[in-house]
Amino acid sequence: MSPTSLTYGNDPDQVYERYGLPNAERPTVVLIHGGYWRSQHDREHMRRTAEELSNLGWSVVLAEYRRSPHLPAETLQDIDSLLATLAPEHLVLTGFSVGGQLALLCASKHLHIRQVITLAPVTDLVATEHERLGEDAVRDWLHEPASNHPELNPTFSRPISIPIIVFHGTDDARVPISHSRKYVHGRLDLGEDIRLFEIAGAGHFELVDPHHPFFLEFVRELEKIEPLP
Repeated sequence: MSPTSLTYGNDPDQVYERYGLPNAERPTVVLIHGGYWRSQHDREHMRRTAEELSNLGWSVVLAEYRRSPHLPAETLQDIDSLLATLAPEHLVLTGFSVGGQLALLCASKHLHIRQVITLAPVTDLVATEHERLGEDAVRDWLHEPASNHPELNPTFSRPISIPIIVFHGTDDARVPISHSRKYVHGRLDLGEDIRLFEIAGAGHFELVDPHHPFFLEFVRELEKIEPLP
């Protein structure tokens, strides 16, 4: 079945794709793509994940959002607007790469989110900038030091009261696993319910490949989420 394309704003990028109908017994899985905030990278690279989850009986929302240089606040506003549009559906917020950054920043603002699952998330913009990851992606997005924007940095965000899972490949060259290890350690110190699963031998894009063995582990974690009341 083809997805339904819907809007949550007037901009061409303020759209989302709905796969299947809301399920009374399962939360809807919201997928937020990565691409280091660059406009040429869109929701296309998570469509296979959305389709496979839908085939397994999950209701899925595949998000798009604005990715404009110099305007990082727009990006966060778009994710917040989409999540508000989906209320009161219960949601599992799943973000890949910078989609993980956005999921971690927005999750605590919305009471209908039951869990956050991140896939190779960007968790420290200062380190990402310093290491010039994504071909200087932070510089291109912000055009000023990341230290000027602690509100965009999950490392400095307030504690999240819902469970968080972090999946990260041990051979990831786009977002080093050391970032997730440091992030999870720091958040455990804050008392968060957070777990890190290291995917041996996996790089970056394997985590959005439904044919990779990792996908079964991801689905198993989804299935552990308790049915809706």
